[in-house]
Amino acid sequence: MEMKPKTQDLDEFSQKIMVGIRKAVRKMIEERAEIGEVVMVGDGEEGYKYVPARELLEKLRKDDSEQ
Repeated sequence: MEMKPKTQDLDEFSQKIMVGIRKAVRKMIEERAEIGEVVMVGDGEEGYKYVPARELLEKLRKDDSEQ
């Protein structure tokens, strides 16, 4: 039995965690969009702003379709 290096195991584990986080965030945005709420997002400059969840969901869907 061949053992993988620990760093490779950690990389795979990290990727699985990130996939799970993305799914959870997407689900939260979809749920908030259904009821017309806003979500807080980082503005890329150490700040944040509130965005209607519907707008954010539309952007995510557009980004998905472009891939």
